[in-house]
Order: sequence, then C-alpha cells, then structure tokens
Amino acid sequence: MTRDRLISEDIEQTVLQAIVSGDSSRFFSLPAGPIGFAVGFEYREEKTAQDFDPFDRGILPVSGVTSEGVAFSAGDFVGDVSNAGSLGEDPSITLLSGASEYDTTDYFAEISVPLLANLPGAQELTANGSFRRSDYSTFGENDTYGYGLVWQPIEDVRVRGSFSRAVRVPNLFELFSPAQGAFFRPADPCDATQISTAPDPALRQANCVADLRANNVSDDELFAADGTYAFQDPLSAGFPGTTGGNSALTEEVADTVTYGVVLQPRFVPGLTLTVDYWDIEIEDAIVAISSQNIVNGCYDSPSLSNAFCPLISRNPAADSAQNGGLTSLNQTRLNFGAVEAEGYDLGALYQFEVMGIGVDLSMNATRQDQLDLIEPSSPGEPAVVNPELGEMRRPEWASQFGVGLSYGPYSLSWSGVYYDEMTLGYEDGGEIETIEQNYGGAGVADARLIQDIRGAWQASDAITVYGGVSNLTNRQPYVSEFGYPVSPRGAYFFMGVTYNGAAR
Repeated sequence: MTRDRLISEDIEQTVLQAIVSGDSSRFFSLPAGPIGFAVGFEYREEKTAQDFDPFDRGILPVSGVTSEGVAFSAGDFVGDVSNAGSLGEDPSITLLSGASEYDTTDYFAEISVPLLANLPGAQELTANGSFRRSDYSTFGENDTYGYGLVWQPIEDVRVRGSFSRAVRVPNLFELFSPAQGAFFRPADPCDATQISTAPDPALRQANCVADLRANNVSDDELFAADGTYAFQDPLSAGFPGTTGGNSALTEEVADTVTYGVVLQPRFVPGLTLTVDYWDIEIEDAIVAISSQNIVNGCYDSPSLSNAFCPLISRNPAADSAQNGGLTSLNQTRLNFGAVEAEGYDLGALYQFEVMGIGVDLSMNATRQDQLDLIEPSSPGEPAVVNPELGEMRRPEWASQFGVGLSYGPYSLSWSGVYYDEMTLGYEDGGEIETIEQNYGGAGVADARLIQDIRGAWQASDAITVYGGVSNLTNRQPYVSEFGYPVSPRGAYFFMGVTYNGAAR
C-alpha cells in the first residue's frame, strides 16, 4: 500500500532590536584617537510546531471491528485496540505532533580603544572588548564576553589575537523535536571482533559481559571453551528506533582562542593573505550523536551508568535466536563531556587588471588538526576520547576557490569547493578508528571537487541577465549520504533576470 504523507512544520521568529553606536570624539579623545562603542538591546521570541500525518499518529480513518471482536470508530487511536502504535511504515512507533516556544532578552556592549597610532613599530595598536547578558525563558541568565588586540607594526602587516567565552542554549528543535521512526545498524561493540577497537578493550569487554548477562545471555554464548570472549552479534539486519529532541539538554560553554596575521604587501597591490590559528574547547557540548557513537559510548564508559546506555536496549529472551542483539535505539542530542578542536584558516585574495579585464583570484581553506569528543570518567580514570576528524562531514581539509573575470558590463566566474577524503557513513558505522578493519579501503570516500560557473551581463543600471551551470562535472553525493556534499540532482543549468527598480 502506498499513501501520500504530509508533515507540516512551522517556525515563527519575532525580533525587536535597538542599537546605539558612535565614538567619544565629541567629549574626548585618546592620543591615538577616540574610543568607539556600541550598546544595544534585543528581544527575540521563537515558536515552532510540527504536525504529523494521522497515519503516523495512529489515528484510525474508519470504523470497524478487530479480529478479536473489539469495536473501534474513526478517530480512535490504534493502540487502544491493538499492540500497534502507528499506521505508518513502522507500526511500533507512534509519532506525536508537538509545539514549543521560548523568548530571550539580551543587553550587549562593545568597545574599541586605540592605544597607539602612527608611531614607528606601531601604525596601530587597538584593544577591543564585548559583553552580552542573555535572559532566556527556558534557561535563565547567561553571560558571554570577549577581548582582543590588533597590532599593525608596519603598513603591510597586521597581527591579531582574541579570546571569547560563548554560551549557547539548545534551540527548540534540539529540545522538543518530536520523535520520528528510524532504522539503525551500527556495528555491535560487544561482538568479539569489535572488542579490540575500543580505547580500553578490557573495559569494553567487562561492560559487555555485565550487560549481556543482565539480558539473559548465557556464559556458553559469551565465552569459548578455552575461556576467551566469543559473543557474536546475532543480528543480520537493522533494527527500529527513534530520532528526536532531548528536553533534558543544558547550555554549552565554549572558549575560543585565535591568533592570526594579515599580509597586504605594498609591492604587490591588490594582494591580501591571511593565516589564523584557532583553538576551541566546548564544555557540555550539544552534539548530535551517531548510532555508532551511542552504542560505543555505552560500553566504553567507566560503568554502564552513563548517558548512552539508557538510549539502547537488547533482546532479553533467552530462547530467542537474537538473544542479546540490539532491539532499539533512541538517537538524540546529548550534552557531551567536552569537544576539543583546533586548526588553521588560510585565505588569499588577489585583485588586478590586465588589458582592461578585471581579475579576481580567491581562496579560503580550513585545515583541521583535531576534533575530539571527550567523555569524562570516574575520578582517577582516563577520559574516553572519541576522535571524529576524518569522518563523514568532518574532513581535515575543506577549501573554496574562485576565479572571476570582468570587462565592462560582462562578468564570468568559476568557483570550486574541495573536500578531503572522509569515511563513508555505512549506516553510521564509519568510525575513523575502525573503518579500515571493518570495510577496508571501500570505507573511505575519495577527495571531491564541486565546480560551478556563472556569467552575467548588466544590460542597464536596473537590469542584469545571468546564467550558468551548477555542479559542472555532475558529481553525485557520497553513497552513504542523501545530499552531501552536493545535491543528488547532479549538474543543472540556470538562467535569470534581475530588475532593480530603485536603480532606474
């Protein structure tokens, strides 16, 4: 049977903001110049609602009588007359509609103080700072702040550094998104072949033995005749579960340190080069945990009393051929212990003219050296570190390139986005630590370049005609993804006209 499925989602945001900015020149100035400032107020209200199809909610469309003789009417819940929870694709999962809202009031201030100017070795030396207090209806008050320094020893070189403390509260989707049905097939960390992939194989095995015994798996299934651990995952297919929000989330706190250099050499007019190093540490990070990380986290934690184990269940029926196998999983966001990330941002822009043709060359790249999820442990025990760098959507290198040409009213541009190799998802089994063991070379996606071209003709001040090709070489999404790093529709052509009435 097929059906039309309708899911309605509404998001509404109301924002009121007032900002006053200026400098101190009307009242006083420092030897290097006036102090710049900005102060402001912002009120923001957000509402969201999600309404599922009646079939998903288990609402019976007609009246009738069950095979057991129980009568039901149109509009009744199927769970009142059966063991089902839905009339959708997975009858075991009821999808509930929901709505939520919150509001916040912010007060903020920024200041820029010139310390030195137009001196030998200090063309500019400026300190800046910022502060924001936010009062959320859901989480109360939170403060964020930052400070930094800009030093320009000569005209060609600018050095900058900053520190910031940011607090992010979970949004409505992360908190209250209704549960939706899903299927999962992570590698079972308790399978004997997976024990050696753990950060601490002995700890994982001990936790697996304890949990499997609690689910009535006999020692004959757990151990071989010589006493070695030998449990085998009894599943041959995926199992059902849910994805959705987590109303128990709390705010995350991030500290970011950056240092950078900007070069604009006078002997190469139009050239700008930038290099910035960044280091980010997030406490209680709000992270969308993959199914593989959930099951691994359950058994790699110091004990089974952790945030992950309540999200999964196993088959406790001793007489079942799938005894001990995973039976359900709730994939949601969690406040992870910490996230640590560091890397570099590189930028280059060169603008010049040749024979009346304007040329723009640009490049922006990010090289990431670390991306670790860190789960705290019991006192005296090492923390559990889960490296994420190199996994799907977390490449070591990501870059954007551009070449633009312009001549009078005509322009032509080429742009490219490059992604370094990454592990394929393979139903959330693509962990960088185990990808080679589980899938060999087939588990890693090659580096990929997505290219676009665009041309335009400015027919007048008010009219511009444009066209081009997106995804020029017809690249497709990775086999484990629906729309990453590019849309599945492949290469496509576009053309259009813009009209600006104000420019007539």
